[in-house]
Amino acid sequence: MGAALALSSDAALAAFDGLRAVQHGHGDMVAVFRALRYAPRAQEALYPLAEKFPPVGDFFLDPALRDDDALKAQLAAPLSENTGITHDHNEPGSRGGFSLYVPEYYTPTAPGRW
Repeated sequence: MGAALALSSDAALAAFDGLRAVQHGHGDMVAVFRALRYAPRAQEALYPLAEKFPPVGDFFLDPALRDDDALKAQLAAPLSENTGITHDHNEPGSRGGFSLYVPEYYTPTAPGRW
């Protein structure tokens, strides 16, 4: 848990540091986008805690769904195959890859909440 919190905090702080630098005249829009790269890294580091800590899990839900007990029951069930966060050739510094999040309640045969 400590490692996930440290990684998430470090990434969030790096994003804010980059944005503050631009705010103070040290950079341009490219620097803004570079700083914003850290936000999803912070979220990804925090994500494994969502299953164990309901307040963290609620952070990842749309506010309109946070009181949906049926959805929360689906999320508490064992993970479906090929769900969660997936990376394909997307190491930091590489080009052409992508990251994808597939909700844990997704099944290819049943309509989901997309």
